[in-house]
Amino acid sequence: MPNDPTREFIFLLLLALGLLALLTHQGLLLALVLFVFLAEGVAWIWRKYGLVGLTYERRLGVERVFPGEEVDLQVAITNRKPFPLPWLTYADEIHSDLLVTRGRIGPHYKPQRQLLLGSLSIRWYERVTRHYRIRAQKRGFFPLGPVSLQVEDFFGLQQVSKELPGTDHLLVYPRTFPLEELGVPPGAPFGEGQGGERIFEDPALMMGTREYTHLDPFNRIDWKATARAQALQVRVFEPSITTALALFLNVNTFRHPWEGVDEDLLEKGISLAASLVLAAYDLGYLVGLYANGPVPGRGSSLRLPPRRSPEQIGLLLEGLAMVTGPGFLSVEQLVEESRSELGWGTTLVLVTPFLDEELRCLLQDLREAGHQVRVFLLSEASAENTADLDVFRIGRDWPQS
Repeated sequence: MPNDPTREFIFLLLLALGLLALLTHQGLLLALVLFVFLAEGVAWIWRKYGLVGLTYERRLGVERVFPGEEVDLQVAITNRKPFPLPWLTYADEIHSDLLVTRGRIGPHYKPQRQLLLGSLSIRWYERVTRHYRIRAQKRGFFPLGPVSLQVEDFFGLQQVSKELPGTDHLLVYPRTFPLEELGVPPGAPFGEGQGGERIFEDPALMMGTREYTHLDPFNRIDWKATARAQALQVRVFEPSITTALALFLNVNTFRHPWEGVDEDLLEKGISLAASLVLAAYDLGYLVGLYANGPVPGRGSSLRLPPRRSPEQIGLLLEGLAMVTGPGFLSVEQLVEESRSELGWGTTLVLVTPFLDEELRCLLQDLREAGHQVRVFLLSEASAENTADLDVFRIGRDWPQS
């Protein structure tokens, strides 16, 4: 029994009434006292053991979906003790951007949260399963949980509750579209040729030398071979048909992060980036992805060097699903820090809401270093001095999903 002063006084009073009823042969009063003792005893058991051995498990039909798709959510509650629970309620916390199409929903005091509500009776050593349907409405990495459980005794006198901290997550990929629906000009948006059909020379694999022509750059002259041959000689490298593409996404919709973020423009940039990496992967490129926005659990930026492996496309889409903005790392810093990962001849694709002089100069430097550069500008605003760059302007008109 609880030992607070009020309950101690009530206990002593009931004990005195019980003795009085017993001595005076007052059967009705004695029965009433015994009933109260029984109810209090049951309530004490529920307070102490009601939540013991009680588990709550979630199981998602799939953990990765695209916007508009629905997923099954299965909730299993197990009572692992030898007495039943006549009334159990649960309130499972989920993100408000997930639409529950089957189930009862309640409000939550936390922003961007809602509660999945349910109630049931459960017998001893019983497992009860409930089924719900959730529709993904936008990209993101959405938590499910924690859940609060509450039980009551048979008489409704006592309630006890606790929060179970475990969480699950549903990952929603960005929307993707055929490039022509996004206003990308027909042809090859990543350069001449189609992926693996394009041939570059690999500067790491030297074949030999040949005589210099006026079309050869000076940095290919082999001075030792020139001295031996008494004529200008240039290095010849083995050809490589493996081409790499690195897509850089600028999540800062304004030049300075403290200016805030245009959420609509950010989501369109992420959707365009996802559509571009899918198209490049289908063309046979080794595709990499870099973004200057934070990713939960992965630091202040997203960095996936170009690779072509079965799991790479999943990692690219997963990164785009989780990245947020604004980022405190500028896209220029991100490119400079990642240059060592970009092999010679790598095609660099930039998706950005703006293109100013500082960014343009960096891109021109990359082009002169042997990279093909493509810029997808998420605005119809004018950009100065872009004659030396391949710039595709993507307007604000967007296909209806």
